[in-house]
Amino acid sequence: MKHLIKVTFLLTSGLLLFGHLRAQDTTSIASYFNDGDISKSNQAIKINVLQFIQKDYHLIYQNIYNDWFEFDIGAGYLSKGFDYLMYSVENAFYNEDLELPSSGFSLMVNPKLYMGDIRHAYYFGILWKYRSFPELSTSDYEFNVGLRKLIGHHWLLVGGLGLGMRFEENSDGIHYLIDPDPEGGKSKNIYLPIHIHIGYTF
Repeated sequence: MKHLIKVTFLLTSGLLLFGHLRAQDTTSIASYFNDGDISKSNQAIKINVLQFIQKDYHLIYQNIYNDWFEFDIGAGYLSKGFDYLMYSVENAFYNEDLELPSSGFSLMVNPKLYMGDIRHAYYFGILWKYRSFPELSTSDYEFNVGLRKLIGHHWLLVGGLGLGMRFEENSDGIHYLIDPDPEGGKSKNIYLPIHIHIGYTF
């Protein structure tokens, strides 16, 4: 667990440093075209529209550092009935659900690199998301790719896919890479999330 946290920290630091160095060698996007103040809209508030299905209600704050790098942070409320196994590989193959009886909270960070015009560009990034419940807590480590589309001057649509691994810690303080009570040795640690975000830039 500690090694994964270190790796995530190093990757995030590397992306931030790379973005800072790249920004010193590039000209502001506003110097290339009359963008209707798009270049000034370097912040946004987003929601994941799929959160209403998963019952993971969170807001995401986006900060664009230059025309190809952004950093997302978010926090949210996990309502009762949150589907812990949604997007998991096991759920896809065995059609199982594990809805938790208690509410909780979530935190996330997601730095991204964009390939091309920031208004309409593909990206790849790394994500860390922490969820806490009275029964257990989980940490997700994920690589994701997707497409960002600016609609008009301020509305934002982002779609992406991820591949990640989930670690959990139960109320006894024990970390599990796989399910603590496996049935037939089936693992619940790998998941394939879908991201569909809508937002408003300012």
